[in-house]
Amino acid sequence: MLKLKIYGMTCGSCATRVEKALSNVAGVQTFALVSLRPVAPLAVKDLVIVGASGGEYGVRGHIDAFDRDTGERVWRRYTIPAPGEPGHETWGETDETWARGGGTKWITGTYDLELDLLYWGTGNPAPDFRGDDRPGDNLDSNSVLALDPDDGSIEWHYQWTPHDLWDY
Repeated sequence: MLKLKIYGMTCGSCATRVEKALSNVAGVQTFALVSLRPVAPLAVKDLVIVGASGGEYGVRGHIDAFDRDTGERVWRRYTIPAPGEPGHETWGETDETWARGGGTKWITGTYDLELDLLYWGTGNPAPDFRGDDRPGDNLDSNSVLALDPDDGSIEWHYQWTPHDLWDY
């Protein structure tokens, strides 16, 4: 298994199968990214921030921030809104397509030190080429999100391709 050091944490290799994990955080705790592949981590302040990739598998994309010293998750920002969250109405009234709506990351985000903002791009909604069961714009897929690094809240967003049917 490939090992790498991030702020003194030893992380296992990024895996593509269910239940594989970044492991042995500070030699104390293990945390898993279930059904997803993590993109490269981003170190910001005292956090290690990891986005979930793998939007082809019917998952709900998210970004996690972990404490660099303890490995405990500090926050999680889902990139597809659940009922009651802003933007959920853009997924239509059909069953629970939002729960497996994609919006995962293709690449690691970036951090603006002056503005104290994280910028993360999100990928296509799921299912990719069939939009009849996910009517609407499908926020926040195919978007750029500006996040507060301390709590993961969305400061602003911009959607590049509403209701993507082409896997952009």
